Amino acid sequence: MGSPSSGARHQPEAGARIGAAEGIAWLESGAGDATSTIIDIQATKATSRMSPQTTIQHHSAYSRTARVIHWSMALLILSTIPVGFLMVQEGLARSLQNALFIYHKNVGVLLLVLIAVRIAYRFAVPPPPLPDQMPAWQAKAAGLSHIALYALMLIMPVAGYIRVKAGGFPIETLDALGIGSPVPRSDEIAEIAKTVHHYGAFALTAVVALHIFAAAHHGLIRRDGIFSRMWSPKDSAGG
Repeated sequence: MGSPSSGARHQPEAGARIGAAEGIAWLESGAGDATSTIIDIQATKATSRMSPQTTIQHHSAYSRTARVIHWSMALLILSTIPVGFLMVQEGLARSLQNALFIYHKNVGVLLLVLIAVRIAYRFAVPPPPLPDQMPAWQAKAAGLSHIALYALMLIMPVAGYIRVKAGGFPIETLDALGIGSPVPRSDEIAEIAKTVHHYGAFALTAVVALHIFAAAHHGLIRRDGIFSRMWSPKDSAGG
């Protein structure tokens, strides 16, 4: 049996160990709080550094259906405009010119169907609003350019269809499907439609060029997320 003095010597040592353990626990708790604070600060900084593009993509992306329609029409329009200008040039081989006319006419009919679908879908599913940070003049310019673009995308295939049918020429796809024409044979009507189609081609080219320039400006220079609203399907909101 140890002496009382020996027991007294062991008590301070035990107390010291308990005190050290409490001190370590306190330090660990403090370190945990500090780590949590650091993580919160880093998260706040990351959120503050988040680009407007990320925010706009998440909240105002076009639907997947709208994107599919948009890019399908974009590819067809960007192919049929140069074909339209090329096919009327003099000196082309007859076989090449015929092939270009056939392509232009039938793609025009397809575009007429797609623009009708696109307009109907736009009314059924309104596009996302423009971001609040966009300047008012840009929002107004975007609205006016879209009106012009939609009007020309509708006018051009209608004028082209009237010009072809009033002139007595075939549209191979429609003829193969047995779809008749409500347009009477008339050289006068064909000439009017031809004039509308001719000048409309230059107007459409100008508006499309402006549209592409604006998209490139937002997507490559400003990087504000406007272009991404119509670009990446993975960010779309629903169908």
